[in-house]
Parts: sequence; structure tokens; C-alpha cells
Amino acid sequence: MAIATLIFAILSLLGFLVPFYFPGSGGLLSIIGTSIILCCASNGAGGYMACAVLSIISAVIHLFGCALYVWYYVTVVVAFSGVGVGAAVAAWLAPIFIPIMIITGVAGVLEIILAVYCCKAHSALQTVLPHSQAKPPAA
Repeated sequence: MAIATLIFAILSLLGFLVPFYFPGSGGLLSIIGTSIILCCASNGAGGYMACAVLSIISAVIHLFGCALYVWYYVTVVVAFSGVGVGAAVAAWLAPIFIPIMIITGVAGVLEIILAVYCCKAHSALQTVLPHSQAKPPAA
């Protein structure tokens, strides 16, 4: 699940190429969160909780950004529909905005699913390895 989320987080960095750049920052947070559990999660439950928090934040950013992209696309197409260049504007915006809307929405959904799995892994690791039995950090 983390690998699929990482792939869509990398693809969601395309959000930096169009207006409303903040969904790209959600991609950065998701890349950081998924990287934590892909490389460093063997150290304990804390990595899973960090990934869950970052995934929830990035999911909110991505889903809000997806809704904003849909609103922006519809607004621009409707605004230019009465003008003779309406079809040209829609033809220009569609190849740019529609893939970014889809990628951003899928990334948000994957991040929610990943956050749920990370919370489950965190609670399972807390029951197996409570804080009193945890290994102290190496000095």
C-alpha cells in the first residue's frame, strides 16, 4: 500500500505545474510519510504513527485540492462557453487539468487507506512491544 501511495504522491507533484500549487505540497508530505515506513519502520511503532499523521494531512490537502481543481476547471469552461473560443479553452485545459484532478483524487484516497493501515499497525505493535519493553535508543 505504501508503494502505491508513494507512486501517486510522486505523480501528484504535477500539482506544482498548475494554479493552486498547494496540492503539490500534499505530495511532498505523502512522500515523506511513505518513505518513513518504507525505510525506517523496523525501529518501532512511532514510524507508523508518523506516517499516519502525514498521510492524513496530505489526504486533506489532496482532496481539497482535487475539489478546487474541479471547481476551477468548471468555472473557466463555463466562463468561456459564451465566447467563441470556449471550445478552444476547454480543449486546452482538459489535457492538463483532468489528469491532475484524477491523480490528486486517487492520491488522497490512497493516503486515507494508508493512514488507516498505519494506525492498525501502530496499535498492533504497541500491544506486542509496549513502551516498557522497548529497546532503548543506541547511544
